[in-house]
Amino acid sequence: MTDAALAEKLGGRRESEHFVLVHPRGMAKEAVERALRDLEFRHQQVSTFFGAAPPGKVTVWWYPSAAEKQRLVGAEHTQFAKPWRHEVHVNDMQFPTRC
Repeated sequence: MTDAALAEKLGGRRESEHFVLVHPRGMAKEAVERALRDLEFRHQQVSTFFGAAPPGKVTVWWYPSAAEKQRLVGAEHTQFAKPWRHEVHVNDMQFPTRC
């Protein structure tokens, strides 16, 4: 699976100051905005804790379900990161997330 093919399959994309959120097509605008606000809040927390912000933007691949993530990338009930690529892959979860 290439990034371009995965982005096409998911279908939605929105950027903020520190993130690129690739999300399911049809995800409610309010949910996208809420996710970006939470990501930016967490970015600020991490930056404060470490005394500096990480370089560049982080890409968040947001899947509509564990089953869809399994179908697209082969990982179902796990959230995973590729830190060398500044990206994370997560399943859709109700806000606020407690994991």
